[in-house]
Amino acid sequence: MKKNKVLQCSADGKQLMVSEFTGKDNQLWKIDHSYHELLKITNKRFPNLMLSVKAPIMDGGEANLLDSKEGLFFGWRLLEVCEQKQEPFKQHTIPGTIEAEDFDTGCPGDAYYDKNDANEGGEYRFKEGVDIEKCSEGGYNVGWISKGEFLSYTVTIQKSATYQVSFYVASSFDSGKMHLECDGKDITGTISIPNTSGFQKWEVIKKEVKLDAGEHVLRLVFDGDYFNVDKMVFEEIK
Repeated sequence: MKKNKVLQCSADGKQLMVSEFTGKDNQLWKIDHSYHELLKITNKRFPNLMLSVKAPIMDGGEANLLDSKEGLFFGWRLLEVCEQKQEPFKQHTIPGTIEAEDFDTGCPGDAYYDKNDANEGGEYRFKEGVDIEKCSEGGYNVGWISKGEFLSYTVTIQKSATYQVSFYVASSFDSGKMHLECDGKDITGTISIPNTSGFQKWEVIKKEVKLDAGEHVLRLVFDGDYFNVDKMVFEEIK
């Protein structure tokens, strides 16, 4: 929606329209928590009127009003709009080493994804909520990994070649899985993380990948749970 444009109830409370913002109470909305973590959105002038959509709910459906006096109810879940550009947190060059905690800055869902907003390890980076802790080998590692999370890295590849990637991982479980993507394409297949008998007992898993010269985005995608990642080391195979 354009700036200064708002949703407004008509003077009789029967219609919903888009208008220039003037601060009138029929342009103001109250958001309350409701059932199952959903939100109820009501109009200030007409508190019995709730923001809804016309049934059936589908893409492109129109917004409208429900009268709560009739026992009707509609819940919302609001998502924060992020317009931050994805950029490197640090400059990464291949061949070279990429520390797991040095993933790109940017919007969640683009540069990274973590299932909660808290940095469970309480170290290094806090804005993004990715879980980072001190590493027994020095520096930091990413931990508390859950299936579906991912980290992205903007990289400069110096030469088109086949590279050996060494993944430094640790776990006390057998449930860890991940894969590495380049520009959205899976380049490693599923990598199973071994039970190393401790979250700071590190082992190295090696894979060969073909990479083209230039700037690319690598994404480390976590397909399983309960493991740690320290770093990725890329070496050209000659």
